[in-house]
Amino acid sequence: MRWWYRRRRLVSGDEGFALISVVGTMAVLMLLVLAATIYAANNVAHSRKSQDYAAAMAAAQAGIDDFLSRLNACDTHWAAPCPGSPPELARDTWATVPGSTGGKAAQYKYSVVATPATTPGLIRIKAEGKVGISTRSVTVDLRKEGFLQFIYYTDKESSSPTVYYETYASSYPSYQKTYTVSNWSCTHYSTGCKSKEVFSGLTPTGAQACARYYYSVPPASGTRGLPTQTVTTYWKRKVGGSWVDQTPVTDTVTLTRSNGTAAASCDINFVGGDVINGPMYTKDALLLMPNNGYTGPHFKGTAETYWQATYDPPPSVDTGTLSKPWRKNGSTAAPVSSGYKPTIATRVLDMPPTNASIRDAAVSGGCLYTGPTKIVLNSDGTMNVTNGTSGAVNPGCGPGNGLGLPANGVVYVDNHTGTCPGNGKSLQTYPITNDITPYDCRAGDVFVQGTLKGQLTIASANDIIVTDDLVYHQQVWNGSSINTSVTDVLGLVAQGFVKTYHPVNSSGSNLTNVANNLEIDAAILSVDNSFTVQNYTRGNDLGTLKVRGGIYQRHRGPVGTSGGSGYLKDYVYDSRLMSMPPPFFLEPTTAPWGVVGFSE
Repeated sequence: MRWWYRRRRLVSGDEGFALISVVGTMAVLMLLVLAATIYAANNVAHSRKSQDYAAAMAAAQAGIDDFLSRLNACDTHWAAPCPGSPPELARDTWATVPGSTGGKAAQYKYSVVATPATTPGLIRIKAEGKVGISTRSVTVDLRKEGFLQFIYYTDKESSSPTVYYETYASSYPSYQKTYTVSNWSCTHYSTGCKSKEVFSGLTPTGAQACARYYYSVPPASGTRGLPTQTVTTYWKRKVGGSWVDQTPVTDTVTLTRSNGTAAASCDINFVGGDVINGPMYTKDALLLMPNNGYTGPHFKGTAETYWQATYDPPPSVDTGTLSKPWRKNGSTAAPVSSGYKPTIATRVLDMPPTNASIRDAAVSGGCLYTGPTKIVLNSDGTMNVTNGTSGAVNPGCGPGNGLGLPANGVVYVDNHTGTCPGNGKSLQTYPITNDITPYDCRAGDVFVQGTLKGQLTIASANDIIVTDDLVYHQQVWNGSSINTSVTDVLGLVAQGFVKTYHPVNSSGSNLTNVANNLEIDAAILSVDNSFTVQNYTRGNDLGTLKVRGGIYQRHRGPVGTSGGSGYLKDYVYDSRLMSMPPPFFLEPTTAPWGVVGFSE
């Protein structure tokens, strides 16, 4: 009985059930481990793929950087490599990214899609990157950093020598000082005495002081300073008891009036109340001045100056610190605190010496005229052209009315070398009766007004004179923002001045033909001089000058005076200019190429 009982207990125990439970649990755990392993393996593969995908984009960027570095080293690299350039391994063929090794080395290649030969000022490239099986492709647009990125550019923050001379010549005429025997001055030479000094007064040569920068770039010397004049000293030496005339001596001295009053400065201030509604750049030193309760101007966009720390004097000369690179006309002068502060630019942007490239474009596919030319733009996309000295070089350019805009969007007016026609006036019209403004009947001057529908650049070998409103057929400025849907764009590029028309009589009064409250929708560039107003120091208030675009000039140009003549300013930057420049608009000579558009 005991044996049976013991056997029954062994047969009827739950040990088997425990084993089944352990085996089941282990099976579940194995399934979980397997699932986790599979998930981890998939995740590693996905991560690897993501890394390769990102690395392929970096490889494509390496292609862009490669092409840009070659382009900035050789400006015409888009057409053909310059002599001495390193081998170009990645154009249209795969090349390994430098430093990339292993079985999945990153590769890149690029191809040129569009060039300045077909799209002026623009290069478009397609760059591809590859890592493993991942490939990325991007298309980028390249342009040189240009004037059109700014509302305002100057090479020099001073009056044009031409404007300075025209403005002040009558204030500083020639004069002389004569010394009698009793008061001859013996300070010029210790061995002789002055008998007479003849001062030239302000001359065009003396006004060239305005053509310098405020600073000098060592080791060169010579800053802007004040305009100069020559003084010729006639002097005598006592020989054997008698005064004998000696060879006159001519010196160059700072310009003064006969009463010793110093000359007016070439400098032009940014004053309190000035508002600059966009980014600006100058190669010169900015001069700030308090006015109207403000410490200085309000820069609503970035303000850059290429006044470097190594120049003489340095940009800390007035403020004591390089973090404030501006000159002070008044101890409290500073930019308005709510706006941008000027900074020192890291790259130089130089004005080209000529607009001849636009003339070349006019010859090849635009309209070229010679001698004074009047252009009236019509809102239907046509133009009326009056030219008294010659016709145009290409068919369809007239002169005449209702002419279509030129095929490549370029009009150029060159100087006329022949005789003046008719009455010797420009276009038989300018100057009008009683107007004292001088004109040259052979000059490559453009007189323009009207409403533009289309894209056009008007350039001249001399001046461009805006005779009335010059606007787009669609309103580009709605009072608070630029209308980016407008497709009209205009460039005005003069080798000389761009001026607004302002005829005055001999007493300085405005004539009835003058345009009050003028508006100009355009990118305005003066290669040698500035954008200004004819006779801006004469006549009565002309109201407000509105510019919707940008102003780029060798020198600053005045448009009015504090005495009430000329215009008040209302300038608004047309940001469309960065992506939609006027045809064949000029670019800085030293600007680098950069990316302005990107798509994948």
